[in-house]
Amino acid sequence: MLLLQVVNKLHCNDIKILGNNNKNEYPQVQAPVCEFCERTDKNLADPKKMDIHLFKECPMLTTCVICTQIVEISQFNKHLLEECDNKKMMRKCPRCKEAVHMDEYKQHTEEMSCLQAQPLTKANRCSLCHQDIPPGDIGWKKHLLTEGCPNNERTT
Repeated sequence: MLLLQVVNKLHCNDIKILGNNNKNEYPQVQAPVCEFCERTDKNLADPKKMDIHLFKECPMLTTCVICTQIVEISQFNKHLLEECDNKKMMRKCPRCKEAVHMDEYKQHTEEMSCLQAQPLTKANRCSLCHQDIPPGDIGWKKHLLTEGCPNNERTT
């Protein structure tokens, strides 16, 4: 089997040329895949196009409004509380477990109008729309790829 691998620094999976024993047939090319949304597109082999996809199009990613870093939506709350350059501006609500800006924290916690957090085995919480979604990776893909989060600017 003939195998050509193109490795690129931008999370692009391998491109594979699959050969067969029949010399009269052309090899089939499998297009690169985005590791986040699993979009398959031959254009993603171009590092510039992969960049555009990751920085502007991938519905599984978002831009942090605090530090402008590209972050997985499933990890956005964690990013805001633990990884963001400006994490000191955020606090974790004891009720909903979401990151809340310090300027809004007192009012947020006093009102207690936020949705009580569920165990991760029961639900994920989307940091964009603040709603519970099905648990695990399947829940994230359903919410962001199939249904489309109403607050995700990248959802088409």
